[in-house]
Amino acid sequence: MGLTEIVVALIGFAGVVAAASISVVASNKRLEKKVDKNAEHDKEQYLAILRLTITADHVPVSERIIAGDKYIKLGGNGDVKAYYEQFLKENLKQQEEE
Repeated sequence: MGLTEIVVALIGFAGVVAAASISVVASNKRLEKKVDKNAEHDKEQYLAILRLTITADHVPVSERIIAGDKYIKLGGNGDVKAYYEQFLKENLKQQEEE
């Protein structure tokens, strides 16, 4: 095998490696998008669970308070936040009366 053949073989090999690298990068980008989407859905589901915990009358007060604090720290807002703040006021008032 001469020098020219070795150089041609190396160039061919480099092309194969480059093509494989491009394929791996594309796969990684698709996978990253899926992971990001799953993380987004995970946060949505977690906030939904916290909302249900906050508003469930059968859940102990202490757990509802913990869930409410987490909900607000994660950026939860709107009607559930207002409900939680009112819930805290009412429970603080009940504790003061006892």
